[in-house]
Amino acid sequence: MSTLEASLIPDDKGEKFHLICLRRNKKIQVYSPSKTNPEEIIRQLYILKLNQEYGYPIDHMELEVSVQMGSASKSADIVIYDNASKKDKENIVLIIEVKKPAESLTQGIDQLESYISALPTYLGVWVDGLEENIRYRNPDNKYKFERFKRLPKFGESISDVLATYLKKQDLLDVQDLRATVNMLQEKVLENDGVNAFDEIFKLIFAKLYDEQSKKSTEELDFQTKKGTKLQPAVEALFSKAKLKWKDVFKDKEELELSEETLIAVC
Repeated sequence: MSTLEASLIPDDKGEKFHLICLRRNKKIQVYSPSKTNPEEIIRQLYILKLNQEYGYPIDHMELEVSVQMGSASKSADIVIYDNASKKDKENIVLIIEVKKPAESLTQGIDQLESYISALPTYLGVWVDGLEENIRYRNPDNKYKFERFKRLPKFGESISDVLATYLKKQDLLDVQDLRATVNMLQEKVLENDGVNAFDEIFKLIFAKLYDEQSKKSTEELDFQTKKGTKLQPAVEALFSKAKLKWKDVFKDKEELELSEETLIAVC
């Protein structure tokens, strides 16, 4: 954050503020009494995070990259390539869609997924300054989108991340639970056609049981693991959750979600 603050430039009256873009090295207005530009601030902060926490070199990034979608052309906020000297679409490793806080999570993720689908890449991030959602177009699950467990570091492949598993200490707080539930409802409805709210309610308690029953250094069961089915693990967690919270669920209640849908929403 200190790097970004150092790049803020006020005008002579101290009313308007610009910052120097970390990638384009030019002034961009981010505040005036009549207009603010929160998306640009979030984008610059995320560029810092990508560089300092994940090791992505600045020169591997490009901003406002044109993405052809049928007859229309849209601009992706941040695109990362695996080769700084060969920035064509075949070398894209990550797409980032930036939104200001309180914008629709579902619409933002839909936009990100449309970018990923239009390019020969599989991974993207939606970020709004409060939380991030990493989306993965899984070739092993009929190219359906799912939430990816964590962002790969520079030089780390998707396969490398898939071979590692989240521990309780790795979990991040959900900043906007309502938006997350709304997004999951749409994902469930489009896949299984069941009562989405009921099924998500069951999943929340299964996940809650998993987290409460684990020590901070233990791997969670509520996640996809290479070579194993997710459905039996989640069903087992829900069975234990029913026993723990007997006043919430009936004995005969069961999860009604398919393996494909569980992979997409967990």
